[in-house]
Amino acid sequence: MAPWLRGRSSLAALAALCLAWGCHDLDQQLPDSGSVDQAADAPADRGKAPPDVAGPDVAGPDSKAPDSKPPDSKPPDSKLPDSKTPDSKTPDSKAPDSKAPDSKVLDATPPDTAPPADTQPPDTVAWPDQCMPIVTCTSKGYECGTIMTGCAAEKCGTCAYPKTCAGGGQPYMCGCVASWKQETVQKANKAGTNMSLVVDKALNVHVAYIANNPQILRYAVRSSYKPGWSATNVPIASNAYLQHVALAVDDAGGVHISYWDGQKNIGDLMHAYRKSPSSAWVSTPVDYSKFNPRMWDATGIAVDNKKKVVHIGYAMHHEPKNKVYLKYVYHAHSTIGSKKWTFAAVEGMQYNAGGKVSVVVDGNSGVHMAYGSVDQNSKLGKARYAHRAFGAGWKFFTVDSAVPGIHSSLAVDLAGGVHVAYHDPKNKKLRYAHKPFGALTTFKAQTLDPGAKAGAYSSMVADPKGGIHLSYQDVAGKNLRYAHRSLVKGWTIATVDSATETGLHTSLAVDAKNVVHIGYRTTPDLARYARLLYCK
Repeated sequence: MAPWLRGRSSLAALAALCLAWGCHDLDQQLPDSGSVDQAADAPADRGKAPPDVAGPDVAGPDSKAPDSKPPDSKPPDSKLPDSKTPDSKTPDSKAPDSKAPDSKVLDATPPDTAPPADTQPPDTVAWPDQCMPIVTCTSKGYECGTIMTGCAAEKCGTCAYPKTCAGGGQPYMCGCVASWKQETVQKANKAGTNMSLVVDKALNVHVAYIANNPQILRYAVRSSYKPGWSATNVPIASNAYLQHVALAVDDAGGVHISYWDGQKNIGDLMHAYRKSPSSAWVSTPVDYSKFNPRMWDATGIAVDNKKKVVHIGYAMHHEPKNKVYLKYVYHAHSTIGSKKWTFAAVEGMQYNAGGKVSVVVDGNSGVHMAYGSVDQNSKLGKARYAHRAFGAGWKFFTVDSAVPGIHSSLAVDLAGGVHVAYHDPKNKKLRYAHKPFGALTTFKAQTLDPGAKAGAYSSMVADPKGGIHLSYQDVAGKNLRYAHRSLVKGWTIATVDSATETGLHTSLAVDAKNVVHIGYRTTPDLARYARLLYCK
């Protein structure tokens, strides 16, 4: 409704106009307010013009109302004089032929009135330019790759190493198939002799080995994710005769190598240490003898990261008495090079033809060692195991009383169970024995690979999920072999490398992502490395 039509004063003004112009049906055009005061402001004499509204044709009191004018009479040409009532405004008068305001205006909906509820716009509007995807990565359950949704390309994600997109044979899903990949670490005369391999917590692969012509001690490292090796020589004496290399890496990145350095009439058990990649190598003697320069038949090394102590086990051969002693030393990280090693004679035994001592430190700082005690001529003797709990003395066990054992390797699982693999030189078989945690004396032994001359140069580890991994040489076929025992499927055996006479001096490790790594030697002159992208 127009503002000038609102209120009583406005209605009164309209009534005055109608009296002047002849609006006889005013009562029909004005809405009934239901109040006796509706026309209170209108003149009492509707037949007469108001005193201040007199046109030229109005003579006086006897004049007729506008509706009784002669046919030829015309309405006034001029605008009506201002006629106001209290608190009202009079609108401008219109020409005589102007029509009175349409009564429909009075019934119109005020402009600020909200439209009916059923005409409100919806909450969401599908605009013409909005595309609705037909398919998405989420709706299909895809893990990787790129798909077309019907509107645009959508990337579904990436896969964590060692898995790849569709690597397990299923499109758009992460997976991989267990497959071995081999590469050469170094090509040199007898490179890879006494190979030792470890993987650190950052998944870097470290190897140490002997290369000849001239004889040198080599150390190399590579990332698990990037190809290529970074190699260096470890400083040794100019007339050194190297044997029996063992490698360990502590959690701070320090590299520890134990090795035998035999010179004329003497022999030294040595320890080489590099604190960081930017540090220099420091080599110090651990033990020595003036007897046979080849007195060190074996050496093994392990690091206790909890106590920050290095442990070395080794076999000491005394030629005059044809006697071998298993010995053990340890040293704190912080004082390496400044203090002597602490010694402990472990056990006297027969001639150690095994050429290997395997050392493991468990999560409670207990030390475990596996070694062979056998007479090379009579083939007598046994595979042996020694254990010292932290702060306690040594305990000794015969692993297998039925057959002799050499080339022993050792693993300790998270539950405390002990696993030993060894070669039976009499029957030329690979043997495996297990002692559960808490069993004081009993190992349960079995033939693992019945193949001819299987089991030389064995290396074994236990993974965090209870799996057992073992690498060794099939001497008859001159192949590198790998055995794996899962808690669900039991043992499986596969050939890793079948190159000409390969699989000597194997060393195995399993990293935090369940990838298996093996270092080994292939004759005549290759240091080799293989890894298994092992998926669950």
